[in-house]
This record gives sequence, C-alpha cells and structure tokens, in this order.
Amino acid sequence: MPQALPRPRALPPAPTHPDHRRTASLGRIDALDIYRSFNALIESAIGLYKTELIGRHGPWPAALDVELATLEYINWFNHKRIHTAIGDRPPAEHEAAHCNAHNDLNHTPAIQ
Repeated sequence: MPQALPRPRALPPAPTHPDHRRTASLGRIDALDIYRSFNALIESAIGLYKTELIGRHGPWPAALDVELATLEYINWFNHKRIHTAIGDRPPAEHEAAHCNAHNDLNHTPAIQ
C-alpha cells in the first residue's frame, strides 16, 4: 500500500470558515490547494530555466559551468529581461518603481 506524502511544514494552516460546505460559487481552500499552486509555479519556472538555459547551451563540461551560467541567467532574468506585462521594462526596475511609489505614499511629513 503506498504511503501518504507528508504535509509540508512551511505552509500556513487551512483558512477556516463558519460554513465548511462547498458551494458552487466559493470552494474551500485548504493547505493542499496552496501547495499545489506553489508546486505548479515552481515547475513552470524550472521548465523555463531548463528550456532557455540548460537545453539551449548544453552539454555542460562541469557543474561549475552550470552554476556560473545560472547566476548569469538569474541576473539577466531579473535585471535586463524586458517584460511586456509591466510596461516593457525589467522586473527589477518595475519593483524599484513600485517600492518608491509606495514609500512616497506612506511617508507622512512631521507636524510641527
């Protein structure tokens, strides 16, 4: 008989609601649903990494070559890659603009 997989420890407990019945409009979310979503996101990122870097530039002579190429890829992915969904700019630039906008909104001048 196959053994059940252990529940991941890093996930928060399932949200509780007074009405635990499933409805057509709103399904109950549990930790397993959250785990599946995280897993799908990670699998997608790994697939992209394998397609864009590992498969395209291999075979690799040594593990160190893969490590160095991975660091270069992550730097490019975060700081140089143009992303159309965020205004044709790199993710790091978008994040910096977002943080600056929120810092300006949250800054309240001191009352004298």
